Amino acid sequence: MEEPTILPSQGELEKCLTEVRGILAVRIVMTKGQIEAVHILAESDRNPKQVVRDVESALQARYGIDIDHKKISVAQVDGQAQLPPSVRPRLVSIGFTASNNRACARVELEFARDLYDGEAEGPNTSFNKLRLTATAALKAIESFTRRRCSFLLEDVMIVPTGRWETALVVITAVAQGREERLVGAVLIEGDRAEAVVKATLSAVNRRLSFLFAK
Repeated sequence: MEEPTILPSQGELEKCLTEVRGILAVRIVMTKGQIEAVHILAESDRNPKQVVRDVESALQARYGIDIDHKKISVAQVDGQAQLPPSVRPRLVSIGFTASNNRACARVELEFARDLYDGEAEGPNTSFNKLRLTATAALKAIESFTRRRCSFLLEDVMIVPTGRWETALVVITAVAQGREERLVGAVLIEGDRAEAVVKATLSAVNRRLSFLFAK
């Protein structure tokens, strides 16, 4: 009896399929090294049957895998709808280094189990640390949006809120000649830089449909 073909890892297969046009996120279910199901989250501007054919073609061309189209399910999100939380960025880590008068912030985000990082460099001042951290987060977000959207950090503020403080960010997002002002706010419960990044993500998460618009 012929032994089943040993496939690449689940992560490698999912990464391959996220490169297909119109696919936003992929979840592959594997049992004993074999594909049982492929769940696709795609933009709504393509026919689901075409997305399925593209998935079949990508797996066949890159790995020589023939998959039954019945194992592939496609869910679509409208260009004006908000994407589900499962495909929103999540903060993984924040790093900050300083040398003499210069400083560098690095932020790492997770998006659909893939990691993206951004860096920003500038003068080493206590408040500029917050601006650099927010800018690094925006660069990481630009990376996972495949550079289809650019960001400008307009302002970062620490605002007194009763007995607490709130991190507030104002961002301009630009895509295909359209721009939109985004605002995010997070109550500071510990590190200010972490709160600023979370405020940045809060602003962007409310407009993910805008960020992925063509």
